[in-house]
Amino acid sequence: MHFGYRLFAYVGSQGASIYLKNGEVYEDRGFKVTVSDTTGAGDAFMGGFLSELISLDITKGNLCKRIREHHQPLLTFANASGALTASVKGAIQEAPGKRHVLTLIAAQRASNESR
Repeated sequence: MHFGYRLFAYVGSQGASIYLKNGEVYEDRGFKVTVSDTTGAGDAFMGGFLSELISLDITKGNLCKRIREHHQPLLTFANASGALTASVKGAIQEAPGKRHVLTLIAAQRASNESR
């Protein structure tokens, strides 16, 4: 896919990065989960990213701007989607729903704030 960025890197528990053509880099750390099976985690990551991106009312003309403005919630949601998928055994299971993803994000934030 070509969204006006050079590289979109997903590295599982270490998080993900977006490298834009102009040299900007946006990063988000991953989520700590007990990994059962990584099959489908990358697909869930990309699905989470795209579903959140679509919700931003994107057009061809504003795509890069939207990614710049919303990179943090986009990457956080995508990372949580991939993490939840990796925490379940087997390749054929229901993808995590938005409610499950938001619950994981809230739990991680609470955990980070208590440190």
